Amino acid sequence: MIVHYCPASGILVNRGDYVTISDSKVYSNTWWSSSAESGLVLATSKSIDDFDGIKMILTNSVVYDNVNKIPYYNASYLWDYSSIGNKDCSIPACEQELQECPWECRYGKKTQDYIIDGMGVYVTRNKDTYLHGKMELSYNTCYKNGINGLSFHRTDRGIVKQNIIYNNGVVPRLDKEEKAVEDWHAGCNGKSRQPYSGLVINNADEVELWSNKVAARYADDYAFKQEYDGSPSPLGAGGNNQACQGLVDPNLGEYVNVEVDLEVCGVKYLEIYCGENCHLIQWPYTMIGTSYSPSDAYEECLRKCDEGDCRAFSLQDDYRPGNDGMKFCFVYKDSQDPSPLECQNDPFNQNQPQCSYVTANGQFFITRTAKQLFNVNDESFQKS
Repeated sequence: MIVHYCPASGILVNRGDYVTISDSKVYSNTWWSSSAESGLVLATSKSIDDFDGIKMILTNSVVYDNVNKIPYYNASYLWDYSSIGNKDCSIPACEQELQECPWECRYGKKTQDYIIDGMGVYVTRNKDTYLHGKMELSYNTCYKNGINGLSFHRTDRGIVKQNIIYNNGVVPRLDKEEKAVEDWHAGCNGKSRQPYSGLVINNADEVELWSNKVAARYADDYAFKQEYDGSPSPLGAGGNNQACQGLVDPNLGEYVNVEVDLEVCGVKYLEIYCGENCHLIQWPYTMIGTSYSPSDAYEECLRKCDEGDCRAFSLQDDYRPGNDGMKFCFVYKDSQDPSPLECQNDPFNQNQPQCSYVTANGQFFITRTAKQLFNVNDESFQKS
Protein backbone atom coordinates (compact mmCIF):
# COMPACT_ATOMS: atom_id res chain seq x y z
CA MET A 1 0.00 0.00 0.00
CA ILE A 2 1.29 3.50 -0.85
CA VAL A 3 -0.23 6.42 1.03
CA HIS A 4 0.97 9.99 0.62
CA TYR A 5 -0.08 13.65 0.63
CA CYS A 6 -2.94 13.14 3.07
CA PRO A 7 -3.40 16.25 5.22
CA ALA A 8 -3.92 14.11 8.33
CA SER A 9 -2.65 10.60 9.15
CA GLY A 10 -1.46 8.37 6.34
CA ILE A 11 -2.89 5.14 7.78
CA LEU A 12 -4.86 5.22 11.05
CA VAL A 13 -6.82 2.36 12.59
CA ASN A 14 -9.03 3.21 15.58
CA ARG A 15 -10.75 0.59 17.77
CA GLY A 16 -9.35 -2.31 15.78
CA ASP A 17 -8.19 -5.84 16.59
CA TYR A 18 -6.36 -8.45 14.51
CA VAL A 19 -4.92 -5.77 12.22
CA THR A 20 -1.77 -6.22 10.12
CA ILE A 21 -0.35 -3.39 8.03
CA SER A 22 2.74 -4.45 6.10
CA ASP A 23 4.91 -3.67 3.10
CA SER A 24 3.59 -0.13 2.85
CA LYS A 25 5.11 3.21 1.95
CA VAL A 26 3.66 6.05 4.05
CA TYR A 27 5.10 9.47 3.37
CA SER A 28 4.45 13.22 3.21
CA ASN A 29 1.27 13.08 5.30
CA THR A 30 0.06 15.03 8.37
CA TRP A 31 1.27 18.39 7.07
CA TRP A 32 -1.95 20.36 7.15
CA SER A 33 -4.00 19.04 10.04
CA SER A 34 -4.39 20.62 13.49
CA SER A 35 -5.28 17.23 15.02
CA ALA A 36 -1.75 16.13 16.07
CA GLU A 37 -1.67 13.29 13.54
CA SER A 38 1.09 10.75 12.81
CA GLY A 39 2.07 8.68 9.80
CA LEU A 40 1.16 5.05 10.58
CA VAL A 41 -1.05 4.64 13.66
CA LEU A 42 -2.94 2.14 15.82
CA ALA A 43 -5.07 3.98 18.41
CA THR A 44 -7.67 3.13 21.06
CA SER A 45 -7.64 -0.48 19.89
CA LYS A 46 -10.28 -2.78 21.37
CA SER A 47 -9.65 -6.47 21.99
CA ILE A 48 -12.51 -8.67 20.82
CA ASP A 49 -11.39 -11.84 22.64
CA ASP A 50 -9.10 -13.05 25.42
CA PHE A 51 -6.18 -14.21 23.28
CA ASP A 52 -2.96 -12.69 24.63
CA GLY A 53 -0.63 -13.36 21.69
CA ILE A 54 0.41 -11.00 18.88
CA LYS A 55 -2.67 -9.65 17.10
CA MET A 56 -1.77 -6.10 15.97
CA ILE A 57 1.20 -5.78 13.61
CA LEU A 58 2.88 -2.85 11.86
CA THR A 59 5.75 -4.33 9.85
CA ASN A 60 8.14 -3.94 6.95
CA SER A 61 7.02 -0.45 5.94
CA VAL A 62 8.91 2.70 4.98
CA VAL A 63 7.55 5.73 6.82
CA TYR A 64 9.01 9.19 6.19
CA ASP A 65 8.34 12.92 5.88
CA ASN A 66 5.24 12.84 8.08
CA VAL A 67 5.45 16.20 9.82
CA ASN A 68 2.91 18.34 11.69
CA LYS A 69 3.23 21.84 10.28
CA ILE A 70 0.26 23.27 12.19
CA PRO A 71 -0.01 23.36 16.01
CA TYR A 72 -2.53 21.09 17.66
CA TYR A 73 -6.00 22.52 18.36
CA ASN A 74 -8.94 20.95 20.17
CA ALA A 75 -12.03 23.14 20.47
CA SER A 76 -13.47 20.97 23.24
CA TYR A 77 -10.67 21.74 25.71
CA LEU A 78 -11.77 24.00 28.56
CA TRP A 79 -9.52 26.92 29.43
CA ASP A 80 -8.30 25.33 32.67
CA TYR A 81 -7.75 21.83 31.24
CA SER A 82 -4.38 20.27 30.45
CA SER A 83 -3.78 16.81 29.03
CA ILE A 84 -0.08 17.06 29.86
CA GLY A 85 1.03 16.12 33.36
CA ASN A 86 -0.67 17.53 36.42
CA LYS A 87 -0.24 21.24 35.74
CA ASP A 88 -2.61 23.59 37.55
CA CYS A 89 -4.09 25.73 34.77
CA SER A 90 -6.68 27.59 36.86
CA ILE A 91 -4.82 30.89 36.76
CA PRO A 92 -5.88 34.24 35.27
CA ALA A 93 -3.35 34.13 32.41
CA CYS A 94 -4.96 30.92 31.13
CA GLU A 95 -8.51 32.18 31.53
CA GLN A 96 -7.55 35.32 29.60
CA GLU A 97 -5.78 33.25 26.92
CA LEU A 98 -2.44 34.97 27.40
CA GLN A 99 0.95 33.66 26.37
CA GLU A 100 2.00 33.83 30.03
CA CYS A 101 -0.19 30.78 30.62
CA PRO A 102 2.13 27.74 31.05
CA TRP A 103 2.79 25.89 27.82
CA GLU A 104 1.27 22.68 29.19
CA CYS A 105 -1.99 24.57 29.72
CA ARG A 106 -1.95 26.05 26.21
CA TYR A 107 -1.68 22.63 24.57
CA GLY A 108 -4.60 22.25 22.18
CA LYS A 109 -5.71 25.85 22.75
CA LYS A 110 -5.64 28.71 20.27
CA THR A 111 -2.55 30.15 21.99
CA GLN A 112 -0.45 27.02 21.33
CA ASP A 113 2.60 28.25 19.44
CA TYR A 114 4.66 25.07 19.38
CA ILE A 115 4.55 21.56 17.88
CA ILE A 116 5.31 18.44 19.90
CA ASP A 117 3.30 15.87 17.91
CA GLY A 118 3.77 13.98 14.67
CA MET A 119 5.47 10.59 14.77
CA GLY A 120 6.33 8.12 12.04
CA VAL A 121 5.13 4.76 13.40
CA TYR A 122 2.87 5.27 16.43
CA VAL A 123 0.70 3.16 18.70
CA THR A 124 -1.19 5.29 21.22
CA ARG A 125 -3.86 5.31 23.93
CA ASN A 126 -4.49 1.58 23.86
CA LYS A 127 -3.80 0.90 27.54
CA ASP A 128 -7.41 1.22 28.76
CA THR A 129 -9.13 -0.42 25.79
CA TYR A 130 -6.80 -3.14 24.52
CA LEU A 131 -6.87 -5.57 27.43
CA HIS A 132 -5.84 -8.77 25.66
CA GLY A 133 -3.22 -9.21 22.97
CA LYS A 134 0.16 -7.82 21.96
CA MET A 135 1.28 -5.33 19.35
CA GLU A 136 4.34 -5.87 17.17
CA LEU A 137 6.24 -3.05 15.47
CA SER A 138 8.94 -4.64 13.35
CA TYR A 139 11.23 -4.21 10.36
CA ASN A 140 10.08 -0.66 9.62
CA THR A 141 12.32 2.11 8.31
CA CYS A 142 11.48 5.57 9.66
CA TYR A 143 13.19 8.82 8.75
CA LYS A 144 12.54 12.56 8.42
CA ASN A 145 9.36 12.47 10.50
CA GLY A 146 8.35 15.39 12.69
CA ILE A 147 9.24 14.21 16.20
CA ASN A 148 10.15 10.54 16.75
CA GLY A 149 10.52 7.84 14.18
CA LEU A 150 8.67 5.34 16.38
CA SER A 151 6.68 5.78 19.59
CA PHE A 152 5.00 3.15 21.75
CA HIS A 153 2.64 5.38 23.75
CA ARG A 154 0.26 4.50 26.59
CA THR A 155 -0.03 0.95 25.33
CA ASP A 156 0.84 -2.25 27.18
CA ARG A 157 2.28 -5.51 25.88
CA GLY A 158 4.35 -5.05 22.79
CA ILE A 159 7.34 -6.21 20.80
CA VAL A 160 9.42 -3.54 19.08
CA LYS A 161 12.13 -5.16 16.98
CA GLN A 162 14.41 -4.77 13.98
CA ASN A 163 13.37 -1.20 13.12
CA ILE A 164 15.78 1.26 11.48
CA ILE A 165 15.19 4.84 12.63
CA TYR A 166 17.24 7.89 11.65
CA ASN A 167 17.13 11.62 10.91
CA ASN A 168 13.75 12.29 12.51
CA GLY A 169 12.98 15.36 14.61
CA VAL A 170 12.28 17.63 11.62
CA VAL A 171 10.28 19.99 13.85
CA PRO A 172 12.79 22.63 15.01
CA ARG A 173 14.50 22.83 18.34
CA LEU A 174 14.92 26.50 19.21
CA ASP A 175 18.46 25.95 20.49
CA LYS A 176 19.53 24.59 17.09
CA GLU A 177 19.98 26.64 13.95
CA GLU A 178 17.80 25.57 11.03
CA LYS A 179 19.89 26.19 7.95
CA ALA A 180 16.88 26.04 5.66
CA VAL A 181 14.05 28.01 7.28
CA GLU A 182 10.55 27.14 6.06
CA ASP A 183 7.42 29.26 6.40
CA TRP A 184 5.66 26.82 8.75
CA HIS A 185 8.45 27.22 11.32
CA ALA A 186 6.79 30.49 12.34
CA GLY A 187 3.98 28.48 13.89
CA CYS A 188 6.26 26.59 16.26
CA ASN A 189 8.64 29.23 17.54
CA GLY A 190 7.12 29.52 21.01
CA LYS A 191 8.82 26.43 22.43
CA SER A 192 11.22 23.75 21.28
CA ARG A 193 10.03 20.28 20.51
CA GLN A 194 11.06 17.65 23.01
CA PRO A 195 14.73 16.58 22.68
CA TYR A 196 13.86 13.15 21.28
CA SER A 197 14.07 12.08 17.65
CA GLY A 198 14.36 8.32 17.77
CA LEU A 199 12.46 5.57 19.57
CA VAL A 200 10.32 6.33 22.63
CA ILE A 201 8.54 4.04 25.10
CA ASN A 202 5.99 6.24 26.86
CA ASN A 203 3.89 5.01 29.79
CA ALA A 204 3.93 1.46 28.48
CA ASP A 205 4.34 -1.80 30.40
CA GLU A 206 5.53 -5.24 29.28
CA VAL A 207 7.27 -3.99 26.15
CA GLU A 208 10.15 -5.92 24.56
CA LEU A 209 12.86 -4.04 22.67
CA TRP A 210 15.04 -6.10 20.33
CA SER A 211 17.66 -5.25 17.68
CA ASN A 212 16.51 -1.75 16.76
CA LYS A 213 19.00 0.63 15.13
CA VAL A 214 18.52 4.32 15.88
CA ALA A 215 20.35 7.54 14.99
CA ALA A 216 18.88 10.73 16.46
CA ARG A 217 18.99 13.98 14.53
CA TYR A 218 21.32 15.63 17.04
CA ALA A 219 23.92 14.21 19.41
CA ASP A 220 21.96 15.67 22.35
CA ASP A 221 18.60 14.33 21.18
CA TYR A 222 17.55 11.04 22.73
CA ALA A 223 17.85 8.09 20.39
CA PHE A 224 16.20 5.80 22.97
CA LYS A 225 13.92 7.32 25.59
CA GLN A 226 11.54 5.97 28.21
CA GLU A 227 8.91 8.24 29.75
CA TYR A 228 6.59 7.51 32.63
CA ASP A 229 4.26 9.63 34.77
CA GLY A 230 5.62 7.92 37.90
CA SER A 231 8.48 5.48 38.27
CA PRO A 232 9.30 3.77 34.97
CA SER A 233 8.61 0.08 34.63
CA PRO A 234 11.45 -2.12 33.39
CA LEU A 235 11.11 -3.53 29.91
CA GLY A 236 9.60 -6.96 29.53
CA ALA A 237 12.79 -8.04 27.75
CA GLY A 238 15.24 -6.73 25.20
CA GLY A 239 18.75 -6.49 23.86
CA ASN A 240 21.05 -5.94 20.86
CA ASN A 241 19.70 -2.42 20.18
CA GLN A 242 22.12 0.08 18.61
CA ALA A 243 22.31 3.85 19.12
CA CYS A 244 24.50 5.36 16.39
CA GLN A 245 23.88 8.97 17.38
CA GLY A 246 22.07 10.52 20.31
CA LEU A 247 21.52 9.90 23.99
CA VAL A 248 20.27 6.71 25.63
CA ASP A 249 17.91 6.91 28.59
CA PRO A 250 19.64 5.37 31.63
CA ASN A 251 16.56 3.19 32.19
CA LEU A 252 17.23 1.57 28.81
CA GLY A 253 21.01 1.48 29.03
CA GLU A 254 21.29 -2.24 29.66
CA TYR A 255 19.36 -2.97 26.47
CA VAL A 256 21.20 -0.57 24.11
CA ASN A 257 24.75 -0.54 22.75
CA VAL A 258 26.38 2.68 21.54
CA GLU A 259 27.69 2.43 17.97
CA VAL A 260 29.85 5.09 16.32
CA ASP A 261 29.24 4.06 12.70
CA LEU A 262 26.14 5.83 11.40
CA GLU A 263 25.84 3.37 8.52
CA VAL A 264 24.91 0.68 11.03
CA CYS A 265 21.72 2.67 11.65
CA GLY A 266 20.92 3.28 8.00
CA VAL A 267 22.64 6.65 7.57
CA LYS A 268 24.86 6.09 4.54
CA TYR A 269 24.61 9.59 3.09
CA LEU A 270 24.90 12.85 5.04
CA GLU A 271 22.96 15.91 3.88
CA ILE A 272 25.00 19.05 3.30
CA TYR A 273 23.34 22.46 3.36
CA CYS A 274 24.12 23.98 -0.03
CA GLY A 275 21.84 27.03 -0.23
CA GLU A 276 21.09 27.93 -3.85
CA ASN A 277 24.26 26.30 -5.24
CA CYS A 278 23.77 22.56 -4.85
CA HIS A 279 25.35 21.20 -8.03
CA LEU A 280 29.13 20.59 -7.81
CA ILE A 281 29.79 21.38 -11.44
CA GLN A 282 33.51 20.49 -11.25
CA TRP A 283 32.91 17.02 -9.78
CA PRO A 284 32.55 14.36 -12.51
CA TYR A 285 28.90 13.37 -12.57
CA THR A 286 26.09 11.67 -14.41
CA MET A 287 22.78 13.43 -14.84
CA ILE A 288 19.93 10.92 -14.76
CA GLY A 289 17.76 11.57 -17.80
CA THR A 290 14.45 10.95 -16.07
CA SER A 291 13.27 13.39 -13.44
CA TYR A 292 11.28 12.26 -10.43
CA SER A 293 8.37 13.46 -8.36
CA PRO A 294 9.46 15.25 -5.15
CA SER A 295 8.14 12.40 -3.02
CA ASP A 296 10.15 9.75 -4.89
CA ALA A 297 13.24 11.72 -5.86
CA TYR A 298 15.36 11.05 -2.78
CA GLU A 299 14.81 7.31 -2.77
CA GLU A 300 15.21 6.98 -6.55
CA CYS A 301 18.42 9.01 -6.63
CA LEU A 302 19.75 7.14 -3.59
CA ARG A 303 19.06 3.88 -5.41
CA LYS A 304 20.96 5.11 -8.46
CA CYS A 305 23.88 6.05 -6.22
CA ASP A 306 23.84 2.67 -4.52
CA GLU A 307 24.18 0.94 -7.89
CA GLY A 308 27.87 1.87 -7.85
CA ASP A 309 30.55 4.43 -8.73
CA CYS A 310 28.93 7.10 -6.59
CA ARG A 311 30.23 9.18 -3.70
CA ALA A 312 27.40 11.73 -3.59
CA PHE A 313 24.16 12.77 -5.24
CA SER A 314 22.11 15.93 -5.54
CA LEU A 315 18.54 16.90 -6.33
CA GLN A 316 17.24 20.08 -7.94
CA ASP A 317 14.14 21.34 -9.70
CA ASP A 318 13.54 20.25 -13.28
CA TYR A 319 13.37 23.52 -15.19
CA ARG A 320 11.99 22.05 -18.41
CA PRO A 321 8.52 23.15 -19.56
CA GLY A 322 5.80 20.81 -18.34
CA ASN A 323 7.94 19.36 -15.54
CA ASP A 324 7.04 21.78 -12.78
CA GLY A 325 7.68 20.25 -9.38
CA MET A 326 9.79 17.38 -10.72
CA LYS A 327 13.37 16.78 -9.56
CA PHE A 328 16.59 16.16 -11.46
CA CYS A 329 19.07 13.64 -10.00
CA PHE A 330 22.84 14.12 -10.33
CA VAL A 331 25.17 11.26 -9.31
CA TYR A 332 28.81 12.20 -8.60
CA LYS A 333 31.36 9.57 -9.60
CA ASP A 334 33.60 7.86 -7.09
CA SER A 335 36.04 6.77 -9.82
CA GLN A 336 37.13 10.30 -10.79
CA ASP A 337 38.37 13.11 -8.57
CA PRO A 338 37.17 16.72 -8.90
CA SER A 339 39.17 19.12 -11.02
CA PRO A 340 40.58 21.77 -10.55
CA LEU A 341 42.28 21.01 -7.24
CA GLU A 342 40.56 23.91 -5.48
CA CYS A 343 37.25 22.12 -5.85
CA GLN A 344 38.58 19.16 -3.90
CA ASN A 345 38.46 21.11 -0.63
CA ASP A 346 35.32 22.61 0.92
CA PRO A 347 33.72 23.02 -2.53
CA PHE A 348 30.53 24.80 -1.45
CA ASN A 349 32.60 27.63 0.05
CA GLN A 350 34.98 28.30 -2.84
CA ASN A 351 34.39 31.59 -4.61
CA GLN A 352 37.06 31.06 -7.25
CA PRO A 353 36.98 28.91 -9.27
CA GLN A 354 33.26 28.26 -9.44
CA CYS A 355 32.95 24.82 -7.88
CA SER A 356 29.20 24.88 -7.27
CA TYR A 357 26.45 25.89 -9.64
CA VAL A 358 23.15 27.67 -9.09
CA THR A 359 20.17 25.37 -8.51
CA ALA A 360 16.54 25.77 -7.53
CA ASN A 361 15.40 23.98 -4.36
CA GLY A 362 18.51 21.83 -4.35
CA GLN A 363 19.75 19.21 -1.89
CA PHE A 364 23.12 17.47 -1.65
CA PHE A 365 23.95 14.12 -0.03
CA ILE A 366 27.39 12.54 0.41
CA THR A 367 29.00 9.50 2.01
CA ARG A 368 30.82 10.17 5.25
CA THR A 369 34.08 8.95 3.69
CA ALA A 370 33.83 11.41 0.79
CA LYS A 371 32.77 14.21 3.11
CA GLN A 372 35.93 13.75 5.14
CA LEU A 373 38.17 13.21 2.11
CA PHE A 374 37.11 16.44 0.41
CA ASN A 375 36.26 18.46 3.53
CA VAL A 376 32.70 19.05 2.31
CA ASN A 377 31.01 21.50 4.68
CA ASP A 378 27.69 23.32 4.73
CA GLU A 379 27.63 26.44 2.63
CA SER A 380 28.62 29.33 4.86
CA PHE A 381 26.09 32.07 5.47
CA GLN A 382 28.99 34.53 5.08
CA LYS A 383 29.89 33.31 1.59
CA SER A 384 30.26 36.31 -0.71
